[in-house]
Amino acid sequence: MAISQEQLRTILNSFVGVNGQRITDLQANLTNQSTALTTAITNQTNAANASEKATAKVDTFSGNDSEDPIEWLKNFNRAAATNRWTTEVRKLAVAGGFLKGIAAEWYDANLGTMANHWNTGANNNNNFKEMFKARFANETKKNQWYQELTTLHQATDESIDEYSNKFIKLADRVGINDVTQRK
Repeated sequence: MAISQEQLRTILNSFVGVNGQRITDLQANLTNQSTALTTAITNQTNAANASEKATAKVDTFSGNDSEDPIEWLKNFNRAAATNRWTTEVRKLAVAGGFLKGIAAEWYDANLGTMANHWNTGANNNNNFKEMFKARFANETKKNQWYQELTTLHQATDESIDEYSNKFIKLADRVGINDVTQRK
């Protein structure tokens, strides 16, 4: 049984639409879905890149005499930038997680006073940075650093750069900024 050209056209039009319109619509739909999927993946990638990470590690700080609170704070700030802990509230919360012993007790006792403030100068100086320095880089610690500075000598196996770095670090810790005093 043979079919006429008109019958064949009717059958094909039922599958592909008049002049292939269903194929054109299908192609447009696939292009739109592909674009939407690409946009969704790009947005998800951007959100993942902008979100917080745990790339840089932070050592704990317990407030012992052997620990350097200024160095810990500098290391924490570098890690915060790397890990995208961008808000004061987040920095304060994360810092609390890296404190233990005396430092953790100090943090718990002063958290209400800090009122979610991290930065120096905020909250009438009742912020983490200034309160942390006042407690752990106090006059006793500064006197210890000053004593280390006055008795500092270059070791026989120590390079000039290593000795110079120790000297500059201690001078900064005790607040000697005058070039004449440093000499």
